[in-house]
Amino acid sequence: MRGSQATAASPGGTQRAILRPAGWLIPGAIALTLLGALALRSDPYSADVTRATVLYIGAEDCAPCRTWSRVQWPKFRASTQFEYVDYRVVESPSLLDVLKDEQWPGDLRSYRNEVEAGAGVPMWLLISENDVILKAYGLSQWDDAVLPAIDRLIARRMPHVSARVP
Repeated sequence: MRGSQATAASPGGTQRAILRPAGWLIPGAIALTLLGALALRSDPYSADVTRATVLYIGAEDCAPCRTWSRVQWPKFRASTQFEYVDYRVVESPSLLDVLKDEQWPGDLRSYRNEVEAGAGVPMWLLISENDVILKAYGLSQWDDAVLPAIDRLIARRMPHVSARVP
């Protein structure tokens, strides 16, 4: 690194050298400091990407819902995919109560309109940017439709992530 050199007189009358950094050195140091601060962020995509939401809708008296909760839910919970979505649950005690107000938290009630009366459960809504981008119901749809849709969404937003559930 080169800089310019000047001399100055000290109080005792002797000359001493003063090194001045080259003009690019200070702006370069500032830029490196800012880049270092950005690199310390835990998830560089978090500020730029709204997380998708997986909304599970089920009932305690639903045999396929119990099967999904026992078999698929633990796999999904342990997956990389789970880290990149918000997971919400609307589960009623009875199939007959799935659409009742008291089963739906206030912030999710607007999505209740996506569920037709008599629709099967378990059901999943994949929500991105407040829009439902996928609606699927029935146990087989978890593997056939929901997981692939989550994979596509994650791949599009974060190409460095390989998210498939084992």
